[in-house]
Amino acid sequence: FERLGQTEDLREAMSVGRLAVDATPEKHPSKRAHMHNLGASLIHRYHRFRYPPDLEEAIELLRRVIALTPDSHTKLPDVLDNLGNALGSQFDRQRKPSDLEEAIAMQRRAVQLSPSGHLGEASRLHNLGVSLRKRFKLFAEPQDLDESISIQYSVVKLTPDDRIEKPLWVSTLGIALKARYERSGSISDLDNAI
Repeated sequence: FERLGQTEDLREAMSVGRLAVDATPEKHPSKRAHMHNLGASLIHRYHRFRYPPDLEEAIELLRRVIALTPDSHTKLPDVLDNLGNALGSQFDRQRKPSDLEEAIAMQRRAVQLSPSGHLGEASRLHNLGVSLRKRFKLFAEPQDLDESISIQYSVVKLTPDDRIEKPLWVSTLGIALKARYERSGSISDLDNAI
């Protein structure tokens, strides 16, 4: 589904994912992975069709996975980041500040548990920076925007020029700098945004 975007592939992935979750005993080591994969499929379907119960189920599943996963597990940062992103989507839909606060907490924890130089480090930092900018838009606390900008500069610096996400991440930094220019009137922020 992620490569071709075929809805039938997503439907099949979810069907098989549910079977795997249901067939795996609670204490089996694979249970967490099956729940995480199903949660990720539910998030994809939510973004495709905007069906809120998919997002709610994904959040519930990912919370269960986190509760069952020790901090030392190598996949925990992925699950935390996915939960943070799902909560950010829920905030976008419902505008509940508690969803955004939890998203930021999960994303911070994902970043803290990520080994330096890990392939997912830049992506996790980017997601945290986006959530901090959302919180700035909500509460107008300048430190949220400043931290978002600092993080986005790090993301751009960490990312090789040939990585497909780099243009998006540079654009995200520009948007944050423009927002700070609009707040402070700093010409250097506007120059850097351009």
